[in-house]
Amino acid sequence: MQRRGITGGKLVIEVTYFGWHIHSETHDLCSETTCPVETGDFLVAHSQVLPGYTPPDIPVAFFLKHLERNNKRKTAKLRSDASETTWRVEIDGQRLSDGWEDFAVGHDLRLGDTVIFRHEGELVFHVTALGPSCSEIQYGGYSDEEEDKKGKS
Repeated sequence: MQRRGITGGKLVIEVTYFGWHIHSETHDLCSETTCPVETGDFLVAHSQVLPGYTPPDIPVAFFLKHLERNNKRKTAKLRSDASETTWRVEIDGQRLSDGWEDFAVGHDLRLGDTVIFRHEGELVFHVTALGPSCSEIQYGGYSDEEEDKKGKS
């Protein structure tokens, strides 16, 4: 009997942390290894840097008051002092989804940062990002030379 190799398929990566969905992605198996793959045991090694941002959960009280009654997918608008852009982020259940990654990258959010949302009405929020020291993240601040000149004045 002739053994046939695997000629295609998907490599699915799902990452959870203490039961929280953190990240998922799908790759073509043949782009990760050479196809056809002989049947039997084989190893596919894949290295991935996980994003340093995880969409926050929407607080239960806010969800129950503003979102639960209408199960349609909604879009929140996020504004910040760091950008003139209004970021559109989809709300999927009690999570922020599509668009959150763009917002997080655009604001250089990192593990340990805190994000404060101030509700401005409807689904519009002013967002303030705090670094691990709980001070507001400064974007495009002074260079060391400019700071020295400022200190000597």
